[in-house]
Amino acid sequence: MKIKFYSYTPSGNVKFEAEGIQNKNTLSFIDKSFENTTLSITVEEFGVNLERVGGCTMNMHLEIGRKCPGHYKGADLEFDFIAEAKKIEITEEKITLWYELSINSNSYGLYKIFVVKK
Repeated sequence: MKIKFYSYTPSGNVKFEAEGIQNKNTLSFIDKSFENTTLSITVEEFGVNLERVGGCTMNMHLEIGRKCPGHYKGADLEFDFIAEAKKIEITEEKITLWYELSINSNSYGLYKIFVVKK
């Protein structure tokens, strides 16, 4: 299936199309924002997990009403963070995620991710 990925962040926006694979509650596709990286989004009963593997790694859990710890590691950058989901909407055609990202108790603003499945 074709995936349209949109990410709106305080530091810049990302938009790309990729081929995706749906396996039960996990959607996986090539993350064209970082070379040689795959992004998997798993929808669970109480939240959503995002995992990037490859040129960078990231683990992030989003759950409404919880401040969830996460971790990012790239070639020149590694840090822990807290993600607090503000909005999660899941339909057959679209995944919508809005969350606040904090590092060392400093908010980096509201991040928005939209994944459209075609």
